[in-house]
Amino acid sequence: MEATFVRRYRAILWPLGVGALLRVTWALYAARSEPAFESSGDQYSYWALSESIGAGHGYTIPEWVERGLDPTSYYPVGWPAMLGGVAAIRNNTPLPDDAVASTAILQIGFGLLSILFVYLICRRTCTDRIATVAAWIVALFPNLVIAVATYSVELPFIALTLAALTIAVTHDWSSGPPSTRRLVALGAVLAAGVMVRPFAAPLVAGLLIAAVVAGYSWRSVVKVVGVPVALVALALVPWTIRNYETHDAFVPLSTNLGDTLC
Repeated sequence: MEATFVRRYRAILWPLGVGALLRVTWALYAARSEPAFESSGDQYSYWALSESIGAGHGYTIPEWVERGLDPTSYYPVGWPAMLGGVAAIRNNTPLPDDAVASTAILQIGFGLLSILFVYLICRRTCTDRIATVAAWIVALFPNLVIAVATYSVELPFIALTLAALTIAVTHDWSSGPPSTRRLVALGAVLAAGVMVRPFAAPLVAGLLIAAVVAGYSWRSVVKVVGVPVALVALALVPWTIRNYETHDAFVPLSTNLGDTLC
């Protein structure tokens, strides 16, 4: 049985290994300093928000305060909160206080998870050979390698979206509705994805379509969709309350959805 397991998953080890080597090499070369305020745009904002959160000062950007643009909820809180959690660990442990290195490590982790999730999705929906090719494409894709040396939000968003898809498609929908445990896991990952970028939310429509096409009862359809939606809504409550108290307005995610859609 052990030999079968190794043979079955051996194909993913090479893409993961090469992908890791490329990403670590690029990070060592390119991840040198924190983003600059005037030239880095969103990346600077993610860094500044995360450092403020990690230091216990909350969701704020010093330069925006100086310009009278604070308080704000312009950026979804998910990615700055993740980076802020890492910053808090650095600030309160003997670990090196190197924001650039810790962010690069986090980004490399998300990149490797994306390779694995693409492989698992394609093994379930296509063939082993297609899964291996897809994993190699993700491992070698230039933009996905270069992004590990940045503070950009794309790698965590991609990884979380793929994680949700992996949880969904590795279930045999012809055998009946997913278990409550699987739906809770899916909802938790989807909630994290929505907090990072709200555009993960349409995945719920895919669950609805899958449940209807599979011929489930309406009670089962409601459960398949309702459990993940409930967890996403629950995750949004603290941030929505913060935004209401801050802006005196209902802002469940961020105020830049219009900009992003454009």
